[in-house]
Amino acid sequence: MLKSLNTFFRISLAIFLLIISISVISIAGYFGYQKYSDRNISDLKRTHLCIGGDYLCALVSYKYDNNLKMKVKFHVGPKYISEDLKEDYDRRIEQFKAFFTGGKDLDQKVRNHPDYSRPELFNEIEKSENNWVILVFKDKDNFTIKEIKIKMNGSKMNLLNKNLELTGFEFELSEGISKKDYKKITNNYSLLWSGPLIDAIKLTE
Repeated sequence: MLKSLNTFFRISLAIFLLIISISVISIAGYFGYQKYSDRNISDLKRTHLCIGGDYLCALVSYKYDNNLKMKVKFHVGPKYISEDLKEDYDRRIEQFKAFFTGGKDLDQKVRNHPDYSRPELFNEIEKSENNWVILVFKDKDNFTIKEIKIKMNGSKMNLLNKNLELTGFEFELSEGISKKDYKKITNNYSLLWSGPLIDAIKLTE
């Protein structure tokens, strides 16, 4: 009888220790994932978006730093890019999205090409607050997480080429968002635009 109780006790103790071990591993794994997730939440992300008709595009960089922080650089879209520049133009965008740091020569080549400079376009679209775009961040199920409205007449920096010609606008933004909502954002974005913005662009053609 005593031997049976002793065996039962050993088995119960082994089961108890196994349960404790699994619980500790699970908890450690959970907090390890949370730590990894929180560490990577501040990583910089990039994308490239264009409005309908490819008149205007944007190089978008963003990250989480208690807010949704962004740099959005607008430049002329493929509609205005000739075959002479197209390959370099596309390669520059791919290098931007891939965080390639050795593309300064290519960047300058594209920026200083005549196709890339349309100062009349940018001068026109900044005349009115009705000329805007909305950058939309979505989750994996295509639900909207955050919308950022950018007015072309807002506070910004002008981007110039070597001849000091206007080639685009750069906006630096910081928008409130919870960490929980930011983690829901996937590589699923869209760019909306106002009708007057397209009308203003077409005035320059």
